[in-house]
Amino acid sequence: MQRLILRLKQVSVRWAIALILTGLIGVGWGIFMTPVVAESLTPKANFYNIPGKNTENLDLQKASDAAKNASEKVFDQLDTTKKVVGKTEKRNEAIENARNIAHKNLNDQADRAKAAENPDVPLGPNEKLFYKGLQGEL
Repeated sequence: MQRLILRLKQVSVRWAIALILTGLIGVGWGIFMTPVVAESLTPKANFYNIPGKNTENLDLQKASDAAKNASEKVFDQLDTTKKVVGKTEKRNEAIENARNIAHKNLNDQADRAKAAENPDVPLGPNEKLFYKGLQGEL
């Protein structure tokens, strides 16, 4: 009788180990396959290569002018900001560098908007959203 009970316990432990290993293999396989399956089920949107679709509800000249104006306004009240925030020379340099970068980026966006008037130059969705914001449509 004791042999039978001992034998049943051994079989139960083996089954438990087998089930645990099977579960771990299944979880590992699921983690491994999730990106593959997700990629196959996700439609690929080709935002950047749609010629002629740039100007939907966009006035690119207006957006370009707004970006140019914003790039010039970046330097407004620079001295006041330096007095209030820039207590040290390093802070003043950081403020100037940040404003120079913002000025350059806004000028680049203004140039990009002018170039996008050509239907062969595609605009990404983030750029379209940015230009809509400049036009006051958001």
